[in-house]
Amino acid sequence: MPRHRHQHEPDHHHHHHGPHGPHAHKWFYNDEQRLALALIGARQKGIASQLVASSSVDLGGLTVELPERVHAVLRHETHHGDLVLKLDLKWFDRPTAIPPHPHPPHAPHHWVFSYEGEMTLKQAGELLHSIGDQVIDHGTVACHEHTVCLPAEALMVVRYERGPRGDLVFKNELVWAEGATTTVERSIVELLP
Repeated sequence: MPRHRHQHEPDHHHHHHGPHGPHAHKWFYNDEQRLALALIGARQKGIASQLVASSSVDLGGLTVELPERVHAVLRHETHHGDLVLKLDLKWFDRPTAIPPHPHPPHAPHHWVFSYEGEMTLKQAGELLHSIGDQVIDHGTVACHEHTVCLPAEALMVVRYERGPRGDLVFKNELVWAEGATTTVERSIVELLP
């Protein structure tokens, strides 16, 4: 099966120049596609079903095996004029002396909200499945008091990488331009006093 270079670049290093100098992220797999919301939701649910059923994800020639518990980060943020909604699953595959640390407050990302913590892989899969359902049904994702309104299409990023702290990260991210028209259309009469 032919491999697309942008999907599988074991030697590619992506340098993120954070406040502490360049952090190298080593990508094992990177797939970025601009998709309509229905397709995004379907892909999210497909990945979620694999996580729940087999604790692994088949990325077309590369299988990611995940542990029973992961550190999950669900975050909505602005980054370089784009809006990002991401669910990142992180874990260590080898003993490490580096404890997880929160991002410094002067990081170049502005968080709208961030939920973070340990959960079972099954719970993480169910969360991703629920997000996929919401994306398909409403074009929005509700997280407690926050509702994220998505445009009609967005860039879906699925990435498997080794992070700068030596942890493995399976990323599911949606990226869209900050000014993109969202799918939410309201009646103008709602604005009347």
